[in-house]
Amino acid sequence: MGSSLLGGHNSVLGGPAPNYYRTISSIGHTLRFIGLFFAIQAAYQVWGPKAKPFSSVKNKISIALILEAAHYITFIPGTLNIMDFSELLPGNNFFASIYFLQILLITPFLVILGLKVRNKMGTGLLKWAEIACVGYIAAIRVNIAFRWFFMSFQEGIQFLLTGSTTFGFLPSIITLSLSLIFSITGAIKLAKNVNNAIRWFGLSAVTLGTHFVIYLIYNAVGGMLDFAILTEVWGASFLGLGLSIIRHKI
Repeated sequence: MGSSLLGGHNSVLGGPAPNYYRTISSIGHTLRFIGLFFAIQAAYQVWGPKAKPFSSVKNKISIALILEAAHYITFIPGTLNIMDFSELLPGNNFFASIYFLQILLITPFLVILGLKVRNKMGTGLLKWAEIACVGYIAAIRVNIAFRWFFMSFQEGIQFLLTGSTTFGFLPSIITLSLSLIFSITGAIKLAKNVNNAIRWFGLSAVTLGTHFVIYLIYNAVGGMLDFAILTEVWGASFLGLGLSIIRHKI
């Protein structure tokens, strides 16, 4: 998504992002991939052939969560740079506010959850996991919806319902909406101590991962697979995570 901000910068300002922001964005992507490595390793150790207790991988999960939060913090310089041009292009403030909203919905909750996971298991952990999950999915939903809105603003609303664009637009809106609904439902049921409430988060992860799989296919059809693999392929891992949660009924 850092690269989507770079692309948005080019579209809104009509030119490439400054070199310093490209460097910061690259650092953000590096932090995300390191975090993803820790997350995959932890998932394999918990759900693999030789399953280990969750407490044995809590430090890896904590690192993964905090590095993902740090990735979104790297959005701030580019967002501020876009706002600097608000007098020339008034719509820039709205564009920048979407990214600030995304940062606020994700970063603080992932940091708190990461610290909770590292320092103490149990008290308050599920509550913050619920909040972080809902906030994360809501942020992705807002970001993707705005990207389609921005494209329709430039090309016209009919652009979204013609050709291969329809394949990218409609599944995106449907899967992300379902993912958000499932996560909110899971949070409500978990708060009420309903049995198997966590499976709703599994369904949420499955639909979120499905969105990214469809997005990769859409980019492959459009000849943009190289860019998508670099920036968005990580999201497909939610599909496996969700299926594991449902299968293990945790």
